[in-house]
Amino acid sequence: MRNVYLLVKVGLLSALSGSGTKKRRRLMAGAIGATALFGGLLFIAFMGAYGYMLSMMLDVTNTPELLLSGGLAIGLVMSLVTGVTKILGVLFAARDFELLAALPVTDTQLFLSKLALAYTFSLTGIGGISLPFAIVYGVKYGASFGFYIAVLAGLIIAPLLVCAVAGVLAMFISRIASRSRASNLLMLSMALIVLIMLGSMSISSMPDGDLVKTFSGYSAALSAFLPTGLFTSAALGAYGDLFWLLLICGVPFGLFAGLSARVFRKANLSMGERRTRGNFKAKRLEKIGGKSVSSALFSRELKGYFAFYGYVMNTAAGALMALIFTGLLVFGGEALFASAVDPSINVTVVLPLFVTMMCYCGVIAPPTASGISIEGNRLWILRSLPVSAADIFKAKLKLQLLIMWPVCVIAGGAAAFALKAGALNAAIAILLPMAYALFSGLVGLATNLMLPMLNWKNPMVPIKRGGSVLLCMVIGFVAIAVPVVIFLLCGPDFTVFSATVLVFVLIACAALWRWLKTSGSKKFYAI
Repeated sequence: MRNVYLLVKVGLLSALSGSGTKKRRRLMAGAIGATALFGGLLFIAFMGAYGYMLSMMLDVTNTPELLLSGGLAIGLVMSLVTGVTKILGVLFAARDFELLAALPVTDTQLFLSKLALAYTFSLTGIGGISLPFAIVYGVKYGASFGFYIAVLAGLIIAPLLVCAVAGVLAMFISRIASRSRASNLLMLSMALIVLIMLGSMSISSMPDGDLVKTFSGYSAALSAFLPTGLFTSAALGAYGDLFWLLLICGVPFGLFAGLSARVFRKANLSMGERRTRGNFKAKRLEKIGGKSVSSALFSRELKGYFAFYGYVMNTAAGALMALIFTGLLVFGGEALFASAVDPSINVTVVLPLFVTMMCYCGVIAPPTASGISIEGNRLWILRSLPVSAADIFKAKLKLQLLIMWPVCVIAGGAAAFALKAGALNAAIAILLPMAYALFSGLVGLATNLMLPMLNWKNPMVPIKRGGSVLLCMVIGFVAIAVPVVIFLLCGPDFTVFSATVLVFVLIACAALWRWLKTSGSKKFYAI
């Protein structure tokens, strides 16, 4: 067990530290850890505020327990999304497998350490959504100390089921990826189709009607779903239900662990052989004929982006989440809000929440935050090309805009149409998330110039562990949180306030682009 503990410790520390001297690694680990903690606490606070607003609506419908069951359900879905995208690279396509397998540890010890890391990824949605919702319930309704103990135990047990389901999907993906060289777009399409189908099926199963009937239907459905039903009953005093929750979640996890242990070594070796055979080097610029410099650079970025599955899945999460939220609103919004007591709730409450979530999705792990670091020891090729640094920055920025801007147009237009928000609010719902996506892309370039990570051996290191990625996300979260706090405290008109925020964001984008063209260009050639 000591070897398992040490392997898990190494995995967690390597997620925070980079390369260099021991002192530098400690400083980087502390800085990145503090940044990640701040970003996580900021997100938890935001979800807590959202949970409190939701609780006021649940009081009207007399379904306060929905804050517990619904919070767990949303957390499980978000953890499932994270698990599918992350567990694959941990259990079945680990790029450090050959290195760790050469250590004096057994395959079982190595597998258990990777399984523990996979479980931590299944805690993301639970800790970020389910926990603050449960805390809001406990504080607002004066829950006992036993409530918090039961909630904590339930939130530790429930991710076992998510880890098992996400792991099975990741196992299926790894088998396809090990047999195909053109699997990235296929994997993204499959993940998107599955997630939209799950969301649509869960929403369409709920009854239409007035608000009270709708929320009562949600409560009844979540009570019938054993994980959420047992969690809620245990939190409300039936502590014996924790045993049944452990049984329901633990048995699938045990079966998954046994199955994945059998294919762990073979799957990682097959993926390693594929990477060895594969040639993911970008084509030289002069080989892309008939194109302008801008088009050639952008084509190079696209080829490099879709050549690595991990790069795509880690940077497209925001776009996937935005489409999921849009599907939930479009397919389920009518049942929730069409017959509300005050029809203006669509514009005063629902639309601001939706636009905030779209802006949040736009600042999640933009590819520009690791776009320079991903070049690694090939950065000298870019710097030696007869193009300006601004042209290189534009090509990398276009990748972020290609991912997010079409999603913003689709999501904003669909939401405004579903909520009957009017043309002006529709423009706000589209343009404000687009502006934040542009802002996030520019911030990503700036932070990557200030915190480059070029001497990596595993391309997942700058994508998942780079300080520039975490710093970029925290700056984006703060840029969203400040206007949200002002809006909640002052309560101005949403349309006017959003237009003002849009202007300030665009001004910040212009200032960032000016810095990139001047000081940023000098920094690029000095790295």
